[in-house]
Amino acid sequence: MPLVCDKCGLADIAEVAKYCPRCSTALKKDALSSLSSKGDRKSGSVMKTVLLFLVIPSFILAVGLLRPPGLVRVAVKKVVLDNVTTSAVPGNGIIRTKWNYDSYPDQKGRGQILTATLVSRNTVEFNFPYDGAQHATLTLYKHPKYGKEVLLSIEKGRFLTGVPGAYGNVCFDNKPVIEFPIEAPADHRPTHVVLKGYDEFVNEMKKSSKIRIEVPFKDEGTHVFEFSVAGLKSFD
Repeated sequence: MPLVCDKCGLADIAEVAKYCPRCSTALKKDALSSLSSKGDRKSGSVMKTVLLFLVIPSFILAVGLLRPPGLVRVAVKKVVLDNVTTSAVPGNGIIRTKWNYDSYPDQKGRGQILTATLVSRNTVEFNFPYDGAQHATLTLYKHPKYGKEVLLSIEKGRFLTGVPGAYGNVCFDNKPVIEFPIEAPADHRPTHVVLKGYDEFVNEMKKSSKIRIEVPFKDEGTHVFEFSVAGLKSFD
């Protein structure tokens, strides 16, 4: 049953979502739905019981106990960053990152494509099958025909786009949060999202030393990525 945010009124939110993609308020699930789910579990068939006691323990043994130590899932810790919330993996530390610049020719001979990329300082972790600590990458993209775009990408997972009120909340240093509408890129890759408003975004970023971008994910609520943006060079 789709959920409705009590605070901002956003409807048709996925039932498994924990937070509202618009305002990040914790969602309350319908009590009747919860009772119904419990009733369904109690009325399971003998076959489900067999699967529960035979198949699932075997799966846990294969995936959990036989995993290499480096792939064992790490507990997620909630961290509050000036009124926005993210999930960070404990003990992963903060890495120093710098802008990376690249250019390559357009395949149709329309000129050079220019990019400036930056890796997030923090990591987040999603549920299976996207589990494992991962960084986000911020890309400033200039195409000779299609113009300029701000792209945010992750290694695995799905951004939540195409719903009313889908925004990326960006905090430049300690200034008030600015909302940037988000949309899927032209190739519809679920691991990428476009933050609309390139000129405003870059102008504010050039005056900042760090930014935090809060974006919604399908079935994972909202997460925040922090970037050290100082030192951006002109790449026109």
